Amino acid sequence: RPHRGAVVMAIDESFITDYYDMRIMLEGEAAYLACPNLTAEDDRYLNHHLEQETEAFATLNHTDLRKLNADLHRFIWEHSRNQRLIKTMTQYYNMSPSTVYKPVMTRNTYAQNVFSQHNEIIGELLRRDADAARDAMRRHVDASKQRTLALYRMQKEGNERVE
Repeated sequence: RPHRGAVVMAIDESFITDYYDMRIMLEGEAAYLACPNLTAEDDRYLNHHLEQETEAFATLNHTDLRKLNADLHRFIWEHSRNQRLIKTMTQYYNMSPSTVYKPVMTRNTYAQNVFSQHNEIIGELLRRDADAARDAMRRHVDASKQRTLALYRMQKEGNERVE
């Protein structure tokens, strides 16, 4: 039988908190580890990425913003050069509770916050400030955690509007 023995995980507050707490730790370290591995070519990529995000944000192209968000995170994991971290983060990213709460990604205020946070992370990477890159990434993922928890709670209560 197909899917025999498959387990469907419930997404609740505990799942969301645990999921993002792991991402805060792992992605912060990925940003820290990536700094010394970046090259001049990577700097060009990061600057081009910022230009693309600027264009997507200016037109509020949420499809491009979601893709650019994923691309930046993957770029940082890959530049950590830690194969286990890359594999773990790829698996974690693919099970994101934010995919259940897609409306959160279409809010303009949220897009603006992500855009600002990405600018900060990229700036620290370009400066090769590993500690600051780690801290900026941790704040960024924590903001996603708080946002997803707020949306979860509001939807649980029957409200749909989250700014």
